Amino acid sequence: MHKCFLTAIIFLSLFSLELFAQHTPLDRCVNDSLVRVLPHKNPAQKAIIYLETAELIQNSMPQKAFCYLIAAFKISLLEKNDSLKAMTRIYFGDYYTMMRKFMQAHENYLAAWRTYQRIGDTAGQINSLLKIGSTNRSLRNYQKALIYIQKGMELTYTANNQSINGMLYSELGLTYQSMGLKKAALYFFNRALFVFRQAGDKANECRVQNNIGSYYLTEDRDEEGLIFFEKLLQQTDSSDGDITGVLNTRIGHIYSKKKDFRTSLKYNQKALDIRRRKRATPEINSSLINIAGDYYNLEKPDSGKIYMDSGLNLAYKHDRKNLIENSYRHLYLYNLRHHNFEKALEFYARYSTVHDDINYEENKNNIAILEANQKLQHTQQSGKAIASKHNIQALNIKYQKYQSSILLIMIGLASCSMIVFVLLLLYIRMDRRKMQRLHYQLSNEIRERESMEMHTRENENQYKFITDNSVDFITHMDEHNHRIYASPAALNVYGFEQDEIITKSPIDLTHPDDQAYSEAKFTEMMETRSARQFIHRARKKDGTNFWVESILNPLFDPISGVYKGMVGVTRDIQERKTKDIEIMEGTRQKENLLKEIHHRVKNNFAILVSLINMQMAQTKNQELLQSLTNLQLRIRTMSLVHEMLYRSNDFEKISFPGYLRSLASVIAGTYNRRDIDLVVEADEVVMDIEASIPLGLIVNELLSNAYKHGFPDGRTGKIILSFKVSPDAGTYCLGLHDDGIGMPEGVKLEQFKTMGLQVVQILCAQIEGNLEVVNNPGASFTITFQKPGK
Repeated sequence: MHKCFLTAIIFLSLFSLELFAQHTPLDRCVNDSLVRVLPHKNPAQKAIIYLETAELIQNSMPQKAFCYLIAAFKISLLEKNDSLKAMTRIYFGDYYTMMRKFMQAHENYLAAWRTYQRIGDTAGQINSLLKIGSTNRSLRNYQKALIYIQKGMELTYTANNQSINGMLYSELGLTYQSMGLKKAALYFFNRALFVFRQAGDKANECRVQNNIGSYYLTEDRDEEGLIFFEKLLQQTDSSDGDITGVLNTRIGHIYSKKKDFRTSLKYNQKALDIRRRKRATPEINSSLINIAGDYYNLEKPDSGKIYMDSGLNLAYKHDRKNLIENSYRHLYLYNLRHHNFEKALEFYARYSTVHDDINYEENKNNIAILEANQKLQHTQQSGKAIASKHNIQALNIKYQKYQSSILLIMIGLASCSMIVFVLLLLYIRMDRRKMQRLHYQLSNEIRERESMEMHTRENENQYKFITDNSVDFITHMDEHNHRIYASPAALNVYGFEQDEIITKSPIDLTHPDDQAYSEAKFTEMMETRSARQFIHRARKKDGTNFWVESILNPLFDPISGVYKGMVGVTRDIQERKTKDIEIMEGTRQKENLLKEIHHRVKNNFAILVSLINMQMAQTKNQELLQSLTNLQLRIRTMSLVHEMLYRSNDFEKISFPGYLRSLASVIAGTYNRRDIDLVVEADEVVMDIEASIPLGLIVNELLSNAYKHGFPDGRTGKIILSFKVSPDAGTYCLGLHDDGIGMPEGVKLEQFKTMGLQVVQILCAQIEGNLEVVNNPGASFTITFQKPGK
């Protein structure tokens, strides 16, 4: 919608631009006419107006289009807008491509690609790579074109845009078509067709089908081409005037070749009507010439002259030399059929002059292409660049000779009317060029094939040296899992000679108990389409079993994706497997021994607790009973560690939060104070026995003191036991806080002579911890220590 509006505004303002352009600078000319009419909010939008204007007028007014591009690029530099700068580079490349200055176009497309890479614009990168590939195709650098298009294909996996993917496939098809590889071109055209159909892109789908249909015309399969194009015309959206006009013209061309000029005229008339509605001037010009030719072939020269005059006027106006040539050819053939040799000679002279001009321009284009390729490869292939210059000079000299010869022939034709001789001479020349090109192509193919064969032989010798000297057994299997190759290591690994093992399947060499496992690995390899490594038991020639390690690597066709076989590498690991089994057995025995030690230590602690219980039952001295109770709790604290180690899979470390909760539950059960709430808050951490026992004893003393002294006379309250971990600092913090009566005022910790608090201080020194005691208002004990082992 924006482009339609822009087109209307441009055509309204072009007249004023034309009047003042010679006396007014470019910036002012644009500001006073076009930019003032079109709305824009910022310089970037103003630059986009310049770019779109240049695109619309570059065919009719290339110099002004170039000025608009310069103005847009200046804005992008002043605004430091990388996205706008890359977009302007793309428009510059399109402009130079239209002017057939492929070297400058290539440089601008490369600059746009690098800018899009820097700003991370994937869609812009793909568009740039597509245009770089197209430019290299125009320069006949087909291998470089394929490389850049492949880079674009790699980016489409992240872009997820089917239409762009289809355009890349279509460009690949065009490149292979230019290289003369028809099968590859058809393959990628069909891939593009499939992608466009999935994306619902009807316009591009029809364009790809049109490219496919061109093969019928190039191979003179007119009947098949006629059926194909008529079916395609029925499927094409009639609103797409570009493709429907082309299809009607191609169908008319086929009928013209079949001498059915009435049907050809009907389709050419349809094409003209469609193109007039689209106002496509070059295409209208072509249809006028085609219709005129049909009328002359139908012996209706009056009608033919009307269309021919209109077509020639347009062709001369827009310098369409190929259409002028076609017009004079129709007039020449018509007068020749009616034996009007004077007119026929006149029109043939005009036809030959235009034909020479076209050949001259083609030679100029070929020279431009050679010069562009010379600049691209100058630094790396200076010798080839010099040869290219010589070729260009030879072409110029040869063209001058041909021009002189043609002039002499035309003088001879004017005097003796030897038209047949001229046609025969032209045919012989064309056939000779074709034979020369074929000879050159065959020579190149022979050299390339010899080089490839030499390279292949060198690679085969290297691979044979590696496989023959490898201690691992290497084998290659086809798509039916039949062995194609087996390395000499088969004798050392399996005991079979090469000619013996080549007839053995993988199942024959696998232990019966591991065959299902091997087949499952093969299935997994096929599903994932990637290599698989696994260990299994194998069987030697003499029937002995041994352990091997196998790697299966599948091979798939890069284009069709069909399974083509696999490469397998097998290594004898019997000695390593035996050592692994011995190590596992030794580890299992050590684990059982440690488990038994912890079990016996736990039982010994249980015996001590039982002995203390017996002693407590025989005495009535309260102080002794309290001392025995404290001793019993300390023993249970140490016993609990060994009990948790015995139950754990790890015989060196235990879950410290679980240990704290179990220990707190034992102490609370011993004092049986239901009026006191006990809360345990602990971060998850594991500790070894050397740190767990001292910490458990500290918790036992502090928690016992809280129950005994913190809540006298049945006072209710709450005790919080916490354990926090600081991973960054590598420190632990053990805290016990209660809301009881607290410690006596003014009394320091060192002044307490009770055994429990003395034990706490000794254990804190053992773990290198820092003990802090605060009344707030109950007693609060905080022990901070470093992570064990730091």
